[in-house]
Amino acid sequence: MDTEVQRIRARSSSRLIAIVAASSLLTGCDDGPTAPGTRQPATPIAPQSTPTPIPVPNVAGTWNGTFHPGGLAELCGSESSAAAKFSQDGSHLTGTVTTQHLQFRSSTFEGSLQGSHLSGTLRVGTETRSVTGSAFSNNLTMRFGFGLFCQGRIDLNRLP
Repeated sequence: MDTEVQRIRARSSSRLIAIVAASSLLTGCDDGPTAPGTRQPATPIAPQSTPTPIPVPNVAGTWNGTFHPGGLAELCGSESSAAAKFSQDGSHLTGTVTTQHLQFRSSTFEGSLQGSHLSGTLRVGTETRSVTGSAFSNNLTMRFGFGLFCQGRIDLNRLP
């Protein structure tokens, strides 16, 4: 009986060795690590692209439009005419803004453009107000708060 057990063990060992050898061969066929001493070709790295700058509209020049005080007329006043003149250096803007509104007869603007997004400050006397808005080649909008309850908006169109 011992010889019978030895024969079964020998056959089992042979089968086990065959299974291990076959699985080693099969796993060697994947895209895994290469054999020692060999090199895989380098994977090319795509060059980093430089982001395309967002075009900035040219808003230099003279503009006319309307000042909308936003809110109750008793608190904020009524609509009035508005005018502006801007100078531009790349995305940086400076200019003057005038209206017939009592609180904004004359003011200076300094800000910048990122694409069509306008941001900056409007200085009226000693007060400064944050401005946001949009600017395109023929129209421009500025938004800002004043007083406790008023949200001003100036809509401008470029003069020829």
